[in-house]
Formats: sequence, structure tokens, C-alpha cells
Amino acid sequence: LNLFSYTGSFSVYAAAGGAKTVTSVDLSSTYTEWCVKNLAKNGFEGKNYPCITSDAWNYLLEAREEGKRWQLVIFDPPSFSNSRKMEYDFDVQRDYRRWMKVLNALLAREGKLVFSTNLGTFSMDTKAVRGFEVQEITAQVAAPGFTRRLGTARTWLLEKQQDVRITAADLRTVEKKAGRDQREEHVEEKSM
Repeated sequence: LNLFSYTGSFSVYAAAGGAKTVTSVDLSSTYTEWCVKNLAKNGFEGKNYPCITSDAWNYLLEAREEGKRWQLVIFDPPSFSNSRKMEYDFDVQRDYRRWMKVLNALLAREGKLVFSTNLGTFSMDTKAVRGFEVQEITAQVAAPGFTRRLGTARTWLLEKQQDVRITAADLRTVEKKAGRDQREEHVEEKSM
């Protein structure tokens, strides 16, 4: 499963590496079409290589309800998104733990999650990420010359060790865009 698949580079690599099926999910129909073309140009077409235009969070919730499982999940989200196509915003620093809980439920036993971020200030609390063995692999996967500043692109390999409990709060999205939340909090502070 390649979430935030963009043009499908990870999807092509997975298929070329022998994955029997590769599911690519991106919010942009333009990038989804590009992903389809990139897979096809590399000889990967048909029902085993679905490219889906969808909000990644909504796709995960539906996949969880359907009981889908993957051996490998690529989670390479933007640092922040407040797309008009979403009713909520996404902040990788704020949201990564909740996503990892749901991703844990979608991984097969001993499945692997590759998590990458370009947020230079990102800090992962490995003790708060339950159900996984966590290993930072930035040095092993960084392309020479691609990342000039140390710490701007970081990658972790998380291997599922056990299922984790998911609460109703974990499944809710941030209900409003950040700007609206801040205004509402300010009003609440004044009234208190």
C-alpha cells in the first residue's frame, strides 16, 4: 500500500521488486493518472495495480472496515496539508501517532511500515508508537547528493510486533481546519 503515492515511484519499485499487488492512493486525480502511466510504462497494469483517487485517511478507514491487510505500507505524507478537497487539515507532527495506530491494524503479522517525512523539525516519540519495533533508516536510504541539509528528509522502518488498541478518538479526523480551530479556542478562552 502506497499512501500519498504522488507519481507512483514507490509503487513501481514495489512492483518491480516482486509485489504481487500494489495499491496506490493519492488525493489528486492528476497524480493518480500519472501513477497509472508510470506503472504501465514499467509493465505493471491491471487489477493487481489499482491506483485510487481518495483522501488517504478515508481510504484507511474503509480498508480497516473491510478487513484489508498489507505486508508493506509506504507512508510518505506531506508535512502539512489543508487541501480544499479535505474537510480537515493534516499536520504530520500532530497526527503521525494516530495514523500509525490505524496502519498497525492494516498490516499483516510482521508487516512493515516505511515512514518518511521531509519536515526538518519532526520529532518521533518512539515510546508513544506502540505495536512496532522502530528503527531509523535515514542513513541507509538517503540518496547521495539528494539531501544537502542533514535532518530534512528522515525515514523509519517500523516492523509490526503486535496489534494495538484503537479508540474512537483515534478514528476521528480533525473536525475543522486549523484556522477555525484556533478562533474557536480563542472564543472559548474569552468566555471562560
